[in-house]
Amino acid sequence: MKIKFKKTLILFSVLLLSCAFGCGIDDIGPSDCFLDIQDGYRILNTDYNEDMTNIVDQDGNGQSLEACLMRKQRTIDYIDALTVIRNSVIQSAGGDGCSSEEIDTLTETFDERLDDLNADLETIWNRCEEVYGNG
Repeated sequence: MKIKFKKTLILFSVLLLSCAFGCGIDDIGPSDCFLDIQDGYRILNTDYNEDMTNIVDQDGNGQSLEACLMRKQRTIDYIDALTVIRNSVIQSAGGDGCSSEEIDTLTETFDERLDDLNADLETIWNRCEEVYGNG
């Protein structure tokens, strides 16, 4: 019984490996293009989050009208940059080696983040004067 199982396991392994090599084992997993864009997105997002955490006014106060307006501007700048990057990804990622499914995933990731940022802009950063007064 053990010998038959081992033979079956060996045959299955050989079949699996030959199929994987025949189908292109390099095609398994995300492309370098996808991983590079995803890493770049993470870095941009981390930088934005750190900036938003560290913004303070000239007196070192993070809870002031000036700090709020600085966060608002940082969010507007990030939305603009992310929009440009998103459009660039859509136009060039296919030629850079991303599959259409990967491009769709990346586009969805960018679009969801842009939606969140625009919602933050509308519900939080466009209300600075209302929350902190006019100076």
